[in-house]
Amino acid sequence: MFKILPRNVNSRILTSFQEPVRQKQVEIVRQTNETRSQVRGIYRTGQRFGNWSFNINERSVTDSIDYPRLSPQQVTSIIQLHGATFETKRGAVSRVETNKLASNTPIEDRHAQAKLNTATNQYLFGIYDGHAGCACSQALSERLFHYIALTMLPPYMLEQVKNGAVDPRSDLIHRYTCWDDYVNEELTGTFTKSLMKLAIESLAAYSEDSAVEDNLRSAFLCLDQDISMDALPGSTCQTSLESVVPLAFAGSCALVAFVDETDLYIANVGDSRAILGVRTEQDQWEAVDLSVPHCFGNKAEEERIIKQHPNESPDNLLAHGRLLGDLAPLRAFGDVRFKWSKKDLKHIVNTGYSSLVSIYGNNLIPRHFKTPPYLTAEPEVIKHHLSPKDKFLVLASDGLWEFLEPHEVIKLVAGHMEGREVLLNNFELPKVEPGGKQITLGHINELLLKRKLKLALRPQDSNAATHLLRNALGPGHGKLSQLLSIPKISSRNYRDDITVTIVYFDTEYITNTSYV
Repeated sequence: MFKILPRNVNSRILTSFQEPVRQKQVEIVRQTNETRSQVRGIYRTGQRFGNWSFNINERSVTDSIDYPRLSPQQVTSIIQLHGATFETKRGAVSRVETNKLASNTPIEDRHAQAKLNTATNQYLFGIYDGHAGCACSQALSERLFHYIALTMLPPYMLEQVKNGAVDPRSDLIHRYTCWDDYVNEELTGTFTKSLMKLAIESLAAYSEDSAVEDNLRSAFLCLDQDISMDALPGSTCQTSLESVVPLAFAGSCALVAFVDETDLYIANVGDSRAILGVRTEQDQWEAVDLSVPHCFGNKAEEERIIKQHPNESPDNLLAHGRLLGDLAPLRAFGDVRFKWSKKDLKHIVNTGYSSLVSIYGNNLIPRHFKTPPYLTAEPEVIKHHLSPKDKFLVLASDGLWEFLEPHEVIKLVAGHMEGREVLLNNFELPKVEPGGKQITLGHINELLLKRKLKLALRPQDSNAATHLLRNALGPGHGKLSQLLSIPKISSRNYRDDITVTIVYFDTEYITNTSYV
């Protein structure tokens, strides 16, 4: 019997649905006198969802919970469902592996991976961790790479986009797509119009002195501005407000890795993380953090917000470790209720459009709201020049880091690499010793023993992102089975959505390029 403990963190944004959170209403109690098939969920709202009752605020279990067990085959099917591997074999990137596991229904995480068509050996990889729904993270997964590609274009190509010779939606990038990827067709017109506007603005403001870091910041901020402007009262956006308003009021973190030959750039907004796996000269593995989480506890972020609002109380600005006591990440896309003026927010409240964001109830305007904007989508950008020691990069939403530390993640991926090599390499016993002598039985036994030890390392999952999911929630089958069996409506109390992308680097290419 395993005792599954609830998460120590609350949901990223407190909504009206979670108002019992603040009031500390209900308690999770296992109803031991009920069978597993019986349904008895107690909520203050009267919602019934299973034979458990929950205190969302405390996220505590007062007794061991004997959840329905899944078979090993069922567990493997669940965690391998969204796994994908892409062999690039061009430039510094050799292979990409990705996977995701939902906790929210529907999942609020998104990811994307692409190669730029406009330059040689340039790649983009993104993790988008949404909150208050998946509308914002979905939009980022569809749009952000195009905005980045546009900001990187030289003037003559910007002219081609402006004149219609280059389609900014189809010609700039090549996506590596997964079977469950989709596009919100309802917003494609608005998206295309925004890209054309960005191309014209980029052409007018073009400067040869612009650095990659500047282009990344510009792309992030321009997309966030477009999301906000399309939903503002009086907007000329041709898409129905039923689509753009919920998108703007939802929110998302964004973590993007841009690989330009042997230069790696990490642009981050929010609390996802990028960790580099480095093999040292002592043949040890080191985890190098290439991102800074924008959340409570980051003193520089706290001081930035306090400095931007000098006439407001720091206790109100960061009440309960959240922005205005409400939002967990201190930087994010969307979330216009922390960016718009009170006048514009009241317009939404006083019109029929408030029904489009009913998730916030009477809390559409946050408490202590005085001097917006409080929130930005400006990324913090870190540049790293790849060396032959840099073997892989792990990008993951915060759901993974709640279970695993960076050094544990790097160790797991490194072990998976070694186990994978055992499976891929053909094994043949040598006929002679290195010195040319006839091989002895003792030497054969030693070689077979080493082979056996290596085979013990072979991974159960061929995809290392899946391997991380298995080890984050397990690795034992009992714990995995229980966490995957928790009812959907309460799963969020025990784990978040998890999305992982692993980028493997081509050591030979990096080595050769370093000496050119």
